[in-house]
Amino acid sequence: MLTFTDEQLREKLKSETGHDASHLHFHAFTDVEQSVRNQLEKLRNYPLLIPGTDIHGFVYDVRSGKLQEVKEQEARAASLEFPLKSA
Repeated sequence: MLTFTDEQLREKLKSETGHDASHLHFHAFTDVEQSVRNQLEKLRNYPLLIPGTDIHGFVYDVRSGKLQEVKEQEARAASLEFPLKSA
């Protein structure tokens, strides 16, 4: 998913199959950690998730076999822990 854009894949599918794939979304991305953060945010806002539920995201490195945890965005976490007071 890092090596192409949605548009490139749509074009390849059309050239190889002859079918229009313009309506398909493959959710390609250029930044693995940001993609995980985006998914964590979607989960955090999912209406059936019980507030306060721990959720975690990870990136698996296929070369090293290591698993790296990706934290939710620091700005969001900080704003929840230390809300700004209005003057």
